[in-house]
Amino acid sequence: MIEQALLTEADAQEIALEEVAGDVTAVDVDEENGVVVFTFDITTDTGVTEVEVDGDTGEVLGTEDEENDDDEDTGTE
Repeated sequence: MIEQALLTEADAQEIALEEVAGDVTAVDVDEENGVVVFTFDITTDTGVTEVEVDGDTGEVLGTEDEENDDDEDTGTE
């Protein structure tokens, strides 16, 4: 699937790190609506942020703070 993208994983990672500074801890590559999307989990001082990068244009498609996104149940234990 990466072969279909115009950007390399390294290029997409550089773009993601420009958006959110930190350490990349996971990379996922998916196809969404015919477009390759790189998803990076980036660990920061405040938690983990997910950054999605379009594999053709390099556009940041979105970011999501995942520090409390592990479970739908938030603190009822």
